[in-house]
Amino acid sequence: MSPEQAEAARVLSAGRAQWPQVKVKPEAFLAFVVAAMKAAGGALADPLSEELLLTFACAHGDPAATTLVERRLAAVVSAEARRLRLQDHADDITQLLSEQLLVPGGRPRLLGYLGRGPLASWLRVTSVRELLRARKKAARRPESAQLIDLFDPLESARADPQLQYLKKHYGSKVRRALRSAVDALEPRARELLQGTLVGLTIYELGPRYGVHPVTASRWLRRAHADVQAHLRQTLAEELGLGQEELRSILRLVQSRIALDPSAFSPR
Repeated sequence: MSPEQAEAARVLSAGRAQWPQVKVKPEAFLAFVVAAMKAAGGALADPLSEELLLTFACAHGDPAATTLVERRLAAVVSAEARRLRLQDHADDITQLLSEQLLVPGGRPRLLGYLGRGPLASWLRVTSVRELLRARKKAARRPESAQLIDLFDPLESARADPQLQYLKKHYGSKVRRALRSAVDALEPRARELLQGTLVGLTIYELGPRYGVHPVTASRWLRRAHADVQAHLRQTLAEELGLGQEELRSILRLVQSRIALDPSAFSPR
């Protein structure tokens, strides 16, 4: 028995022990897990979650599994909608994701969950993405504009005298530089930054791209460094200040857009 087959058998046994009411065809489930592991490179840093049995069974129409996953999905969407102050969109997003993730036939998106981490984390990333899309659609604003709102170093200027001064004298130029820096990023880099700015971690974002959290961390740090470098260059060209004053402004701006350390910690 190969390592992939052994791990697939372990997940099947653990899942059946936890949810005896959930039914799958063992041969089909084992083949699915083995194929998914081989496609991802085979090696595992951590054991697969037994929740993989739930999602596989749900995607193939098992009623008991569907009920369990629906409850998880509704709870995650509700919590994220409250946190993002998008409660008005919670019911619509729950319905949308239920149709996209849970309805059997074809290849439901739920099969994109490959057991690498808790199901709740995978659902959380998916829910946040759809909630932010709903907000963008309602506001009819481009994704980069939403990211700039989240990243804006002058957003809390009222509470900081230094930021008040910066906002008054250089606010429009700082925002233009930030918009230029964000627009220069690749879509994946913008998604990663936006994800962390609304509270997601690399342990939740990594599986979204099928990569280890270490890889997601490297991508995120590179994206953040690119924004800072672009800001530094653009502000140096735009502001026309002496080196000392320019360094002071850059330190202030860059301190406000530092990455939250919690983005690199598992929940």
